[in-house]
Parts: sequence; C-alpha cells; structure tokens
Amino acid sequence: METTQYCRQVLDEINNVFQQVDNNQCEALAQTLRSTPRIFLTGMGRGSLSIKAFAMRLMHLGFEVFVVGETNTPRLHSGDLLLMASCSGETGTSVHLARKARQAGATMALITASPHSTLAGMTDMMVYLPAKNIGENKPVTTRQPMSSLFEQSLLLFGDALVLQLMETCSVSEADMFARHTNLE
Repeated sequence: METTQYCRQVLDEINNVFQQVDNNQCEALAQTLRSTPRIFLTGMGRGSLSIKAFAMRLMHLGFEVFVVGETNTPRLHSGDLLLMASCSGETGTSVHLARKARQAGATMALITASPHSTLAGMTDMMVYLPAKNIGENKPVTTRQPMSSLFEQSLLLFGDALVLQLMETCSVSEADMFARHTNLE
C-alpha cells in the first residue's frame, strides 16, 4: 500500500473517534478552562507531546498555564485545574499526581481512552476519546500500533478546543500572535 493510502486510513480512524465523542464532556471541559485561574497540564510519553502543544495554544489564548514537571511550574493550589492526558488512565506517575492534586484541593480533568480507569474514577470531569490503548483488546479498529490513535486524536482535540475557545473568549489570531515568542 502507498503512503497516501495509509494517511487516508489514519484520517478515517481519527474521524471515527470524533464521531463518538460526547459533546457535553467537551463543553464541560471548555467551561472549566474558561473559569479556572490557573491550568496545569500533564501527560506521559507521546501523549505529553500532544498536551504540551495544547498548553502552548492555551498560553497564546491568554490563559495562565503550566506544564507539570517543567522548572517554572509553581505550586498547585485549591481552585487550580490539573488537566491530565492518559490513554490508559493507569499511568503510575499520573495517578500519583492526581492524588497530590486532590490533596491540594485542585479540580481535576482527564482526557482518556479508558473511561473506567483509576484516573477516571479520581477526576471531576473526563473527555473520553474512544481509541485503542496499548495491549488492550477493545472493539476499536485501528491499524496503528500501540496508542497512536489516542495521541493523534488528543492533538486534534486540543486544536479543536482552541478554535472553540477563540470564539467564546473573543480572541483573534492576531491576539494570539502577540503572545507568541519573539526569542527565535
């Protein structure tokens, strides 16, 4: 098969994921993002790359955001939001961070492919992206290895949420570009 055929197959798989996403979950997360003073984001593995891309765009939108584990990440307080991305919902580091966030009184949100996971049971809200988890025999059709479908869907979900936030917060691309780094 040619590369472009694989690309079409991947796009079809991603489209299938988004046909199943619950818009009420998405809206609850968008509302929480708009009303939270500080947002902390975390993910592990390739999911961390997707969540960091979302963190960057939230910063461009004017939100106060931090990526957990970076040297400039401040103390989490009551009223802050910890937004976690975890395909399995069982990643040990993420579960540990959720416990710490609960102790601090923060609100917790999860984007996951595993709605019945440990993390899902610990969070205040969840967005379920129905994608295959590593080593899982779920009725999700994908040719892609491991959790690639989740990571791709996570990246696109973040970008779509940014579009929604641009509209609801009346932020233009020019406003966002004014916050773009000038140290490049």
